[in-house]
Amino acid sequence: MNEVNVEHRSLDDLAETLFSHTSDLVVVKDTEHRIVRANERYASIFDATPTELVGRGTRTLWGADAVESVLEDERRVFDGQELRDRERRFPCSGGEDCWYAFNYVPRYDETDSVQGFLAIGREIATRKRIERELELFENAVEAAGHGVYITDPDGTIEYVNPAFETITGYSREEAIGRTPRILNAGEMSEAYFEELWATVLDGELWEEEIVNRTNGGELYRAHQTIAPVEDGAGDLLAFVAIQTDITEYKDYEKRLRRYRQAVENSKALIAAVDRNGTFHFANDRFRAFYGLDDADLSAETLESVIGETAFTAIEPYLDRVFGGERVEFETTREDATGTPRRLAISGYPLRNDEGTVVSAAVSMQDITESYEQSKENEILAEYRRVMSTVNRELVRTDSVEEMLTRVTDIIGSSDLFGCTFAALMDDTTPSFVCNSGSDLDDRAVASFHTTAYRERVIDEGFYWMDDVTQEPFAQHGEDVPAHPGVAIPLQYEDEAYGVLTVHFQRDLETDAVSWELLSEVADDIGFFLYNQSLEHDYRTFQEIAERIDDPIMLQDLDGQYRVINDAVSEYAGRPKSELIDGDEFAFMDDAAAEQIRENKERVLRTESPVEYETTTEFPTKGERSFSTIRYPHYDDSGTLDGTVAICRDVTELKKREQQLRVMDRVLRHNVNNNMNVVTGYAEMIMESSSGETVTRAENIVKMSEKLLETTAKQRQITRFLSNPGSTTRYDIATVVSDIVSTISDRYPAAEIETSLRADVSVTLHDGIPRAIEELLENAITHSDRDQPTVEVQTAVSADTIRIRIGDHGPGIPRMEREVLSGETEVGPLYHGSGLGLWFVNLAVKHADGVLEFEDNEPRGSVVSIRLPR
Repeated sequence: MNEVNVEHRSLDDLAETLFSHTSDLVVVKDTEHRIVRANERYASIFDATPTELVGRGTRTLWGADAVESVLEDERRVFDGQELRDRERRFPCSGGEDCWYAFNYVPRYDETDSVQGFLAIGREIATRKRIERELELFENAVEAAGHGVYITDPDGTIEYVNPAFETITGYSREEAIGRTPRILNAGEMSEAYFEELWATVLDGELWEEEIVNRTNGGELYRAHQTIAPVEDGAGDLLAFVAIQTDITEYKDYEKRLRRYRQAVENSKALIAAVDRNGTFHFANDRFRAFYGLDDADLSAETLESVIGETAFTAIEPYLDRVFGGERVEFETTREDATGTPRRLAISGYPLRNDEGTVVSAAVSMQDITESYEQSKENEILAEYRRVMSTVNRELVRTDSVEEMLTRVTDIIGSSDLFGCTFAALMDDTTPSFVCNSGSDLDDRAVASFHTTAYRERVIDEGFYWMDDVTQEPFAQHGEDVPAHPGVAIPLQYEDEAYGVLTVHFQRDLETDAVSWELLSEVADDIGFFLYNQSLEHDYRTFQEIAERIDDPIMLQDLDGQYRVINDAVSEYAGRPKSELIDGDEFAFMDDAAAEQIRENKERVLRTESPVEYETTTEFPTKGERSFSTIRYPHYDDSGTLDGTVAICRDVTELKKREQQLRVMDRVLRHNVNNNMNVVTGYAEMIMESSSGETVTRAENIVKMSEKLLETTAKQRQITRFLSNPGSTTRYDIATVVSDIVSTISDRYPAAEIETSLRADVSVTLHDGIPRAIEELLENAITHSDRDQPTVEVQTAVSADTIRIRIGDHGPGIPRMEREVLSGETEVGPLYHGSGLGLWFVNLAVKHADGVLEFEDNEPRGSVVSIRLPR
């Protein structure tokens, strides 16, 4: 018994020692949640001594955020449960939290009733720190933009992060449990994977680029790092792989290579400099131009390369570029051989990611040849201006003397020519002379226009004079430098009216173009003079024609004659007195009289003029055809009281029209056959010849095709004039869309944009759809671009519809615009050249429409058809 007591005391002593000296928290509580005993370590948590804690309940020690959870655990222990690893947080010194894991053990009395519990808490700060680090690591991996996946040593995927799902298209559920072979695109060799496994199995890091395939089948490039994970003993636990999608970066590298290749292969001289003029780069052509093939441009500046003078000239442009502008200008520079070259320079800003201009890029195109051509074009443009201005003057006046004075001023004031003289001549002496830019008066001008001079000019047709200051010409006063001139007859067909003499500038080289221009001007003046002669004859004829009476009549609202002229009586074969108060039924057949009655009613109903033709049998003149225009007639108060008709006997005209149609068919047939023969011979020449002969034969073929096309256009116009057709109700959007589709099929390289009002029904004349098609085709075929662009728009108002067709080509010449739009009378001296546009003009006019022209922006023409609805 004593031994038992001794052993019991020994155990108590051991327990007491452990209770007092353990680093764990130890507390004993009764079933009222009161502390029975606590060790120093536990008491220190609450800044108290063990004695001070005895008797205190749970609610007095724990804060509101934890007390209910603690009480719940204690109640479960009172129910006989043992609780383990219950984590509790206590505030520690320094403001940090201390974590403890408590184990609860119930205490029983002799009757096996729970009388309390023993709780032991062990500090778990290290474990919590590791948990926090693991949590942070897991959150970082989950949030990472790089794809991360972890496999076991056999390569089975155990974890993937969201970025992996985004990059590969495989969800976490689809990837876990499978191997990385699901990403294999078949792009990497077996040697690649053998080296990969050999590296990581040796415990080393693998880092390379790889081409993988997404779940959707798309290839992507990734930079991949694979690291083995080992435990403390060096045993392999897993592999961690990190993938960075570099597809976009690789694409950027590829584009950069292409851009670099484009810059180096460009025919332009390309370079870039910073604000100090230091070069960032320069392509080979730039280097070659300035003789810098092997030079280190990092030691050069733009000023040192192009020279101080040239740099001063372009410095304002550079300032504008660094200010964010794009600039374009032309200048002349000497290349490495000292040869002057004309350069078209474009400068544009280069910006960094923040949008700040950091460099100026310069692209220089050598346009020397085109620049010289442009100077020639300027001369051609001046020729055209002179020609156009002369033509305008030819239609502005009917006065011959006024016309000649203005034309000589136009030619004489041009930079291309010098003194200009015009003289009208009869058989012996000038009847009128004028001059521009000369030091001679009219008498002196008349003096050198001798009969011999006139005859010489007419005989040669183009009389060249090497020096007009010397005899036998003497067309200047004294002390005038030598310069050439030319004299051209003013004539039409075989009729000569005078001479045009033009001097050339002393330092300006003359060529065939200038001669051709002056010849055309002289021809147009000759035609003007011929036309004036015809005009005089026409006025004489008009006086005679006014004495020839066409049937004219005034009829009241009931259709009865009120006023008639002698011609009506003559055709009717009855005196006027018998016809007054009667109508057409008195002397015409019923069908013709009924047609006239219907047209009278139509005029009275619409109060608009009506044009119609009638064929009937007359008592004394037989069958005759009349073209009649009938107008509404109003009395002095403005009230409609009848109709007025003017009848023209067109019987003979009808016969001539029939003859013309026959001639048209015969002519068209003969032209087509003959031109086909010409084309055939030209093609045979092309096949059997070479050199210039082939070129000429090709021109014959082209001109033959053009003539055949012109014949076809002429036929179209002839048919329209013979039978203009009728009107039909159309949906305008459908009509235009069908035409656009047809033209697009015919010219696939063209781009036609439309903006059409839908569900708009209009009445159109049958010629209008063909006119729209003609305008579209004209805009495309006359474009000077590889891919012509045309815009078609419709606009509808209550009264009109407007069809607008715009292009970006060279534009319709102003002369042709004025003729087609009606601003200028059509005549032999002033005419348009395109039969297709003539057809458009005829069709629009026949439909009571208006054809309008305007310039497009930045270039080209806009043609609008405005029609009544």
